[in-house]
Order: sequence, then C-alpha cells, then structure tokens
Amino acid sequence: MSLAVLAVLGATLVVAVLFGRSTISKIDRLTVSWRVAWLKTVVVVVGIITLVVLVPGWVMELEAVADLDHVARDLVGTGVFGAGLVTSLWMLSWAQRKSRI
Repeated sequence: MSLAVLAVLGATLVVAVLFGRSTISKIDRLTVSWRVAWLKTVVVVVGIITLVVLVPGWVMELEAVADLDHVARDLVGTGVFGAGLVTSLWMLSWAQRKSRI
C-alpha cells in the first residue's frame, strides 16, 4: 500500500480513537452536531473503502494468490470483494438500526 493510503487510514484511526465516544455513541438524527456527523461520515467512508477496495487489492497482490491461474485469482478476488461488500452493508444496517449513524 502506498504511504498516502496508510496515512489516511492512520489519521482516521487516530481521530476515531481520540473522539471515540462521539464515534460510536447513539445520536439523535435531528439535533446531531456537524462535527459528530462528519466524524461518523469519515469513519464510514474510510471503512467501506478499506473493506471493498484496499483489502481485496492487498489479497490479490499476495504471492499465494498471484501464483494461481487466472480463474482462481478471479474467484478469490470476487470472494474477498463480495465478503467486504456484504460486511460493510451489514455494518451500515446494524449502525442505522442502533441509531449510531
């Protein structure tokens, strides 16, 4: 991964930890502050990008996967992408049901 990607992930993690209570707290959607709304938005966007783009890209670059034939590589990539997509959608659904976002 590039240094810029790692910097964004690290910065998001640091901000989420520093404002941990605001990041995971329940909110009233009508009176939530802009700071908390943007904080939750950044965490959601970076989380989805990580699960759907970065993790599948990293898996595809692994030597064990790179040595497979193209059909197996495609299946592994599709599986990891699908798992990340389903996980991120489930997490969004859960957070919305629990009034976290």
